[in-house]
Amino acid sequence: MKKTIFGQFMVSDESEAVLRLAKRHSQSGVTPLFAYTAAEFHGGHSGTSAKSSRDVWCQGNFNAIASSIEMANKCKEFTKDQPVVTTKLTFLTDYADLRNLTEVINQQTKLIEGCLMEKRESSGVGNCRPLIEYLLRVARSARDDELASMTTCINVDNKATRLTRYQLVGLLSSACFHVALNRFIQKNPMPWVREGESSVIRLREEDLQRISRLWSRMNELNKMASERKTVVINYDAEQTFIQPAIEALVLDSMRIFNKQRPVVLNTYQCYLKRTLGFLKRDLELCREEGFCFGGKVVRGAYMDEERRLAKQHNYPDPVNDSYEITTDVYCRAIDSVLADATNTPPSSSSSSSFFFSSSSSSSSSSESAKPMRMIVATHNLDTVNFVIERLRDKKLDARESGISFAQLLGTRDYISFALGAAGYPAGKLIHYAEPESGLAYLSRRLQENRSGLPSPAIERRLLMNEIKRRFLRRP
Repeated sequence: MKKTIFGQFMVSDESEAVLRLAKRHSQSGVTPLFAYTAAEFHGGHSGTSAKSSRDVWCQGNFNAIASSIEMANKCKEFTKDQPVVTTKLTFLTDYADLRNLTEVINQQTKLIEGCLMEKRESSGVGNCRPLIEYLLRVARSARDDELASMTTCINVDNKATRLTRYQLVGLLSSACFHVALNRFIQKNPMPWVREGESSVIRLREEDLQRISRLWSRMNELNKMASERKTVVINYDAEQTFIQPAIEALVLDSMRIFNKQRPVVLNTYQCYLKRTLGFLKRDLELCREEGFCFGGKVVRGAYMDEERRLAKQHNYPDPVNDSYEITTDVYCRAIDSVLADATNTPPSSSSSSSFFFSSSSSSSSSSESAKPMRMIVATHNLDTVNFVIERLRDKKLDARESGISFAQLLGTRDYISFALGAAGYPAGKLIHYAEPESGLAYLSRRLQENRSGLPSPAIERRLLMNEIKRRFLRRP
């Protein structure tokens, strides 16, 4: 099995085998990114047993990811750069939980923005105060909530009487705040919201318990990575119907664990129309709230599924119209992050007219930039060259600036190892699993990515050139 397609793109679920490969790569200047690949969940026979089986499956995945962190920590003996553990939140909870939380976040954000917009346009900024005071009450009440462990990242002082622009953005970007708001709103109706106008989903106690369990698992993994000093954990992006929940949960984790160094990394899918705006928002929040930015920039994986769902359910296609547009978004995302690396953030166009106040803290202008980490995950040689040119133009050292490159195991080796040989921080994403579940994963990913897979023509040409060189004994 290991000598088939499985062995080309994955490694068997044996720590010794994974570490041997990582050590061999490190000799060429390539750092590992470990990705445990969970077996598919097949469920139980009844409703109760299915829930129990799902939780056992999630706990098993949690244990495997924790082992990944320990394995990554061992790499400090032979790697030049910090190893990364990358995983998915759907390994730690049910899709339904993330879908529910996404709908809550989307609905509550739309409701608050709509109220602020309506009151600001009809009667001025001053009349937004009752709603702002309501949001402050939510933030204060959250600290006494039984889910208090989820509210440590709410960045509003208990004695605050107003919200700055960035504090409001921060609240609306926080999964923890939205959970607290959902509980609060059930007993305390929001100002100006007429009966029947609000259709916000009400999270049940069992929903809250599962979200709290997910948050606890994330915190444990993040804490492990933080304590190991040399390990970074990255949460992958997934489909748009659960992605807002993932983004918000990971951003809250960054608020807690990225105080001194970038421990937690979000993922930004540039094939989506919404991504650039959210990346810029996160960069601004990092500056304003004082935590380190961490991100992995990718083109994305679920293009065909997203377009099919948009057509099936008759909503706007969230995917960029062409590969060229996606490449442009990717490059602009890189520029935005590099601008932060040089501590010269680009002037942002105001796309947030719903804010009642434009005031913000001035800490970002007086303090030096915090360390950051960005993984440029791409198999496109032109994009790699673009990033290298940008680094040269800005006179930035990639390693000192926290910029690194990554490609999947078994693909674009001529990029990864050339970068490593040239002294750039390069990485290989090593998926490891039992062969049976690994092959199932590969099949799914090939299906998901078939429209965006890079052409193998270059690899074929390089292989043929090497075969000819060896047979003809050319230098």
